[in-house]
Amino acid sequence: MPTLNRSSLSAPARRWALCLAVFVPLLSGCEFFDDVVVPELDDGPPIAWAFLLEDGGYIPANGRTFETRDPDESFIILSAAYDQGGARRVTMRRTTEARYESFGWSGGWALNTGIYAPDTHEVPDACPGDVVSNGLWTGAFVTPGHDWPEHCGDLKLVSVTYTWTVEAEDMHGNVTLAPGGTIIYRP
Repeated sequence: MPTLNRSSLSAPARRWALCLAVFVPLLSGCEFFDDVVVPELDDGPPIAWAFLLEDGGYIPANGRTFETRDPDESFIILSAAYDQGGARRVTMRRTTEARYESFGWSGGWALNTGIYAPDTHEVPDACPGDVVSNGLWTGAFVTPGHDWPEHCGDLKLVSVTYTWTVEAEDMHGNVTLAPGGTIIYRP
């Protein structure tokens, strides 16, 4: 993966550079997954992974929290399912929560939440003996500082918390749920 120098690019250019550097190679074939034969029996659960892609590198995100103060900082979040007997589906569920303080009266605050439609990548069912991939992935482009306005009436944005989880399913219906990651933006 090429390394991007974010400081030398404008915010829109950084977004396009990240998309091109990351998604184009991934869409053309993932270097991390192989073809496997679906076994007769498989009672082991698949593995669910979450990654944050930053500067061209994959950072494991399962249960980790990342923070930023830059409203233009963009992230690519990835969720993956892996199973030696074949991956059937990966689903990423995302939520965002904005916390506001009132500067018109003491001690007041408001909380707004947003829930995104699940991002799912799935393949058709396969029978034992069929050849399938042992992994699937899905991803999203996130700029937490752009999700919510800095001011809303007499409310001032204090933080935005962006969270995602991963669900992996294999060809035999075994499912694993895993924490994804959390990105917190503080203006």
